[in-house]
Amino acid sequence: MGTPSVPHPSLKDTLDTRTFLLTVSVPGDISDDCVKSLCKHIRRATIHAYAVSEYGESNRRHFHAVLVYKDPMISRKIRENVWDRIVKQHHPDAKGSIAVKVQVCPGHDWYDTYLQKEKECQVHIDTYDRDKITDFFPTVAVQEALQTKAAISKHAAPHVTRDVDLWIASDFENTPEGSLSYLKNRMFVLRDMVPIADKRKLCEKAFMYYEYRNGHTEPTPDELRRLKANTAVFDFSHGP
Repeated sequence: MGTPSVPHPSLKDTLDTRTFLLTVSVPGDISDDCVKSLCKHIRRATIHAYAVSEYGESNRRHFHAVLVYKDPMISRKIRENVWDRIVKQHHPDAKGSIAVKVQVCPGHDWYDTYLQKEKECQVHIDTYDRDKITDFFPTVAVQEALQTKAAISKHAAPHVTRDVDLWIASDFENTPEGSLSYLKNRMFVLRDMVPIADKRKLCEKAFMYYEYRNGHTEPTPDELRRLKANTAVFDFSHGP
């Protein structure tokens, strides 16, 4: 189904793609101002797109879009940008984890068939070119890799995934300081998380959540210092 998203992709890039589906659904009808802001953002960020607002079976006006990017993107980052910069500003009563959904778009099915199920559909952006877009869809191998990654993440660290999702849905900023504030709110205000008395461990946990949320893989200066102090562990130059 198309060619690879990136020639000779690295392991990280094989888990990314350039085509996504966006859905924005808020309590009540999505506002005209929110739709205008979404369309402005989409026109600026993508190279091809198809965006509509409609009512469907819910009888509530919501927003759908196919997004095609020039470079590989990560669905989590797209969702956070749309929520933080746009939807939350227009609909502060909405919940981010529910209001904004982003998933990988594997092919033309949504454009070809999904909208036939909807009613009162209004097209806001239509730069959808089938011939040009086809090669942007992820290959079957990339789709399988994405599914495997999601399954492993959900199985390996369900509590961290759950906690980070709750953080994303909250009003705390996507910064290390925001992560710390979120954890302290859980521990000392909501009281639904076991308090961590050791401040060093608390800060380490906050930074780990920040890295997990943003997919950081580069070693921190402290980690590099620790590696250097224990470099003998990785020294195989003298053989067994």
